[in-house]
Amino acid sequence: MSDTSQQAIIQALPVFPSGGDPAPTALRDLNVQLRALRVAWIFFGIVGLGAGVIVAGGAGAAPWPVVFLFGACWMTFGVGASARKLWSVQGGLFLSYLALAISTLSCLGSAATGTGANESGLTNPLFAVILQALVVRAARIVLRSHRVLGAQSPLA
Repeated sequence: MSDTSQQAIIQALPVFPSGGDPAPTALRDLNVQLRALRVAWIFFGIVGLGAGVIVAGGAGAAPWPVVFLFGACWMTFGVGASARKLWSVQGGLFLSYLALAISTLSCLGSAATGTGANESGLTNPLFAVILQALVVRAARIVLRSHRVLGAQSPLA
């Protein structure tokens, strides 16, 4: 390996303010991102459960059991993240990837038909893609911080 590539690798490594110990930075990252995940997943759960109940009460075309199941899973993972359980972060990450794929396909479909351009704010499919991408990023930061902390991680 040449000297320039080694220097590039060294410059790309994170600098930890605690003298090279990644634990304080990783613990802070884990706590901040875990708090954001708890709020997001519980919010998604409330919205999903509410939408499932509303759609089930009306004559909607949406498959309400699927919407209700998504809401129940989001709520479970949000409560599990509040209890600092590793399984909830892993399950929430999987569900977030699934929701990101669905949102991306919906965004591409509405872009192809031209229906998404007329929508604004929370109803725009692009908003869902961006929101899910941020949630996926936060979950990955939590799992990376957990890996760095090892036995010191508060996730069980």
